[in-house]
Amino acid sequence: MMPHQQRKMLLLTDGHLPHASSRIRATEYIPYFKQEGFSVRWLSRVPIKPQTYTGRYFTFPLKKRLNRIILIFHLLFFHYDVVFIQRFFMKKWMLQWIKQKNARIIYDFDDAIYISDGKNNKAEKQLLTMIKLADEVIVSSPVLKTYCEQNGVSSTIVTTSVDVDRIFPKSNSEHRKFTIGWIGSEWTLKFLKVMEPVLLRLSEEIDFEFLIVGVSGYQISGVNTRCVPWMLESENNYLNQMDVGIMPLPDTEFEKGKGGYKLFQYMAAGIPVIASPVGINKDIVNEDVNGFLAISEEDWISSITLLTNKNKRKMLGENGRKKAVEVYSRRVCFDKIRPLLLVY
Repeated sequence: MMPHQQRKMLLLTDGHLPHASSRIRATEYIPYFKQEGFSVRWLSRVPIKPQTYTGRYFTFPLKKRLNRIILIFHLLFFHYDVVFIQRFFMKKWMLQWIKQKNARIIYDFDDAIYISDGKNNKAEKQLLTMIKLADEVIVSSPVLKTYCEQNGVSSTIVTTSVDVDRIFPKSNSEHRKFTIGWIGSEWTLKFLKVMEPVLLRLSEEIDFEFLIVGVSGYQISGVNTRCVPWMLESENNYLNQMDVGIMPLPDTEFEKGKGGYKLFQYMAAGIPVIASPVGINKDIVNEDVNGFLAISEEDWISSITLLTNKNKRKMLGENGRKKAVEVYSRRVCFDKIRPLLLVY
């Protein structure tokens, strides 16, 4: 039922549409916010960064500064019932100003951004300011919830949702090689290093293709590798070219806080998953139900080898799709966010 009085929301994201976290944890909820009776104004901290060195590339710093000015202008001179902030840090005085205007602050973060990355040594102090002044805090994993609790802040776990209407299983009648797939970015490419010896050993035993989505130019000598660029409109097609989706992760404090979105994508496409048992991955993957957890090289090799069986893949893939729809879909996740939007 639509509320009688329209409410106003300011949605602030760290990045623009190409920025995965901003898109899948914030902007893709805009239609749902509107269904709840909100008029939504979305502002990003940074604009889309051109990929080539053109005139637009060199004006990027100016556009970034302009975005910040517009953001501050809206906070100072407009009234909003809810200010939803995804991931980035704001000055304490800005948050206090929002609260003085009786706006409800919702802060969402989906990585262990309290751990310094070498570029921002004040990350934890800035995050504590955000979560302690927010009315509601949303996190993507149990590890992040524990961090909030240790600092006296309650939070709500809302896993990163997957659009099960956009990502779905597609029948592929064409005969093709068994394909191991990974989707990610240049930044997360480092996690694939652990897979190189595994894939090299596998290439001596089975005939397969390694499909990498979101990275260009990456090759493993001796392994049949294909790299394709990530695009929203082609994402489902590439996922459906995979027979198994992998998510290797090192067992470090930062990675323990990750939200497992790769696994949700694979599962929505109806393909079985293999992942490192790090953080929330242990909750997402049900052993021999929708996939496998792997630590050692032997674990990875035996799990992948099991999934060369088409009937096995079909069973695990169907289970994964079911879980994606029932537990991790956008509608299910939004139902956890809805109560947090209440304006008293």
